[in-house]
Amino acid sequence: MSRGNCDGEIYINLKQYDFSINWLLKSYNFGQSFDTIDGLNIANYYQFDLVGGRQEGEIYLLYTFVNQMWLNAQTYIYHSTDFGKTFEVFHPFTKGNEPLLANFSAIEKEVPITSSVDFSNFSIGDIQEYQWDFDNDGIIDSYDRTPVYTYADTGWYSVKLTIVGADSSNSFVKQNYIHVIDTTTGINEMQLNEFAITPNPFMDQLTLKSNFRNESYSVFIYSLKGDKVFETIELNNMSFTINTSDFDTGVYILNIVSQNTSANYKIIKK
Repeated sequence: MSRGNCDGEIYINLKQYDFSINWLLKSYNFGQSFDTIDGLNIANYYQFDLVGGRQEGEIYLLYTFVNQMWLNAQTYIYHSTDFGKTFEVFHPFTKGNEPLLANFSAIEKEVPITSSVDFSNFSIGDIQEYQWDFDNDGIIDSYDRTPVYTYADTGWYSVKLTIVGADSSNSFVKQNYIHVIDTTTGINEMQLNEFAITPNPFMDQLTLKSNFRNESYSVFIYSLKGDKVFETIELNNMSFTINTSDFDTGVYILNIVSQNTSANYKIIKK
């Protein structure tokens, strides 16, 4: 535990019961309540210490690593000025082989579906490759050191980072880490009975089945940026198929307009 710069500001590092993650907590009311800043990957063979800085939101983390009778010894200092959202890493002492330890954070963990997520990477070691899996489905989504990613749908996402060295690797998973919310106004989740839209998510084609009997309707599809990517006017048929093979992967707004109905639906291209 360490005090911060402001009155009542306290920081605590709390190791999870299974030692898989170390939680960084902060308080502004002298420890009466705490908020979770983020989780850190700290292996059992690391010594870890926490100190508050001299300005608001400043934190220092000290990592020390020693094994094989001091043949390998490393010291790392993590410095944050944004309450532990991101860190800059300093490596003032090194002796022998450097270990691998994956660590990352998202600057904003809850974002609208139209926004990108910026990831900060403060892993350590002689790293030759970064492997990001932004929804922990086993598929590598990026090899960038500090990637930017846009999620195609709302929900909670677990994020996994694997760092690869010459002869070893280290992985870190943050469960239910990113929350993507839908702030787009006027989107109905297919609650109206006039249309069935299948499949959704879709790939090369999208089929609309209408219950309208004697009423024509128009169909428009927009990207989340507002660009119109499809339109057709005055349909009367009960079933209509749209060729979507040239659509980019992502989220779209399907707008259906008739004499008595105007509705928007969220559709997703896989």
